[in-house]
Amino acid sequence: MRIRILLLALTFVFCKSFSQNNQRFKLEDDHEFDNGSGITFSKLNRNQIHNLALLGKIWGFLKYHHPYIAAGNINWDYQLFRIIPNYINIKTKQERNEELLKLVNFLGIVNKGTVQENVKVEGIKMQPELDWLRDTAELGDSLSRQLINIQNCVRPKGNYYISFVEGVGNPILSNEKPYSSMRFPDAGFRLLALFRYWNIINYFFPYKYLIEEKWENVLSEFIPLFIGDTNQTEYNFTILKMISRIHDSHANIVRNWQLENYQGTLAPPFSAIFVGNKLVVTGYYSDTLEIKNKIKPGDIILKINHQNVDGLIKKFSPLISASNKETELRDLARSFLLKTKDDELILELLKDGVKSTIAVPALLPTSFKYRYNSRSGRKCNPL
Repeated sequence: MRIRILLLALTFVFCKSFSQNNQRFKLEDDHEFDNGSGITFSKLNRNQIHNLALLGKIWGFLKYHHPYIAAGNINWDYQLFRIIPNYINIKTKQERNEELLKLVNFLGIVNKGTVQENVKVEGIKMQPELDWLRDTAELGDSLSRQLINIQNCVRPKGNYYISFVEGVGNPILSNEKPYSSMRFPDAGFRLLALFRYWNIINYFFPYKYLIEEKWENVLSEFIPLFIGDTNQTEYNFTILKMISRIHDSHANIVRNWQLENYQGTLAPPFSAIFVGNKLVVTGYYSDTLEIKNKIKPGDIILKINHQNVDGLIKKFSPLISASNKETELRDLARSFLLKTKDDELILELLKDGVKSTIAVPALLPTSFKYRYNSRSGRKCNPL
């Protein structure tokens, strides 16, 4: 399940798993699910999706708030797999809340002497949205009370799953195990990936307040998508769709060979950008294979490999995380439209009002000094 999610602008730092200060933690002895969760799902109904979303919220809340988890005493990933098989078949709200209360109590009751008042800091743009902890109609009195106690308890300075850059405060996600041996994770591990990412954004994304939609609804929306994926390509696309919902151009999947194999690693030796919704040739990287005789700056690309550019925009736009439409289209051309596994691209062009179809070579970008600059787009020879 080794998917690296790049969030440079969010100042998240993902590192390989390591033991802090060479300390050994109890959770490191838990290997029960190293080869898979063993979890499968039939088609989920609305109640099951709702219950799983609540589980994901409580699982994430406890991960970053409960002292027992913070101390590295329990493999919280694997504990999720122990809960799900019985939890998914629960029928009533009361049974669900009793099962969740068991999970909370399993970690140990927070001593009353450690309870403190919430601290409000002036100038904070955003605080975690934790009013749901007080929703006794949904959680019941006992579960709500326990979660509020955990919210207010005194916690150790460190947390096994999250630390912060000294003097800066950027989150460091240093102990998120990558499960790199899993080419296509099973349904349990895919749900774990969703719960991890959703909670990281929920608690640590500094621009969460700028996300136009309610982040809580995104969790429920993506549960059936993550569970329903049947192959690695579908799974990669679902992750990209999830990432795109934060609308940040620095968020992406990096160094994923399955995704690169789908996109292809070859590109034509010319530059093109969107002007409005029109993909327009702007220049060349080099005159490789006499490309200047085939295509000219100002030519409009109508089709790529016999597919309309408008249709390709609709197909791939949901996979691009960008803060605005211009950036979305820029990255769309770079990441999908002008990438291929074949040694040529078939283009339908509009030249001076006349349509024509040509074949252009596709090469490794290193062969024609391809460069990309995130501020100004592709750099190429002047027009």
